[in-house]
Amino acid sequence: SWIFNYAEEETYIPPNQNPVFKKFQWEGYNYVKKGNTTLAKTINSKSWGDVPKFLQSVSENACNGSMVTDLAVKSHLLLCIRSGVVVRLQWDWFDAVENLWTIPAQTPGLKRKKGDIENDHLIPSTPEINELMDRIRGITGWQKYVFYSFSGKQDPHLGEETINDHLKNLGWNGKQSAHGWRDVVTTGTLEHSDIHYEIIDRQLGRLAHKQGTRGHYDESTLLEPRRKFMEWWSSELVNQGLKI
Repeated sequence: SWIFNYAEEETYIPPNQNPVFKKFQWEGYNYVKKGNTTLAKTINSKSWGDVPKFLQSVSENACNGSMVTDLAVKSHLLLCIRSGVVVRLQWDWFDAVENLWTIPAQTPGLKRKKGDIENDHLIPSTPEINELMDRIRGITGWQKYVFYSFSGKQDPHLGEETINDHLKNLGWNGKQSAHGWRDVVTTGTLEHSDIHYEIIDRQLGRLAHKQGTRGHYDESTLLEPRRKFMEWWSSELVNQGLKI
């Protein structure tokens, strides 16, 4: 782009033949950022905003989604990971002794970069998550995937859009998306607890601590602080209206 713009300045090419001119002239013009819809903006230090109403709606399942879908949505809210990972959960990823889920780095939806493929994601479980998993195990525990799809055509597990579609069917289209729940996790925790942002960030599956110079030295997992966060988060969601 620099070469083409220089060529235009030196009159080697006329303006109407500069292939990057219009891009730079109009890039960002009248652009409105379209983020994921989220209830996080209704949260403050005094209130959880519209989150309790949302959790009540999920618990009631008024759209009559299947039990597998219903439990997948609740797992998504509790586990603090992207919906694309939730639908791909496998039973043998759970260590009952350590009470810990280990998500392989290569799992689609985890969004590991090429240099991060050796960094598995750890999810400490909680009594609430275990109760939910006990329920779904009675339905799908006979095979590989936690959220097995009994009508799936392309995949043996629920599709990536299943959780988001369920939220739309519950009437939250344009208000709360599956991915926008990450905003709720971050904002709600920072407003209503003393949990450090880095603990939240790591539990969401991001790897900021593995970037730059720090990334060469930092091999920490901060597992115990993350376990305390997950316990607080699960308990808080139930307190705000989520019914397992």
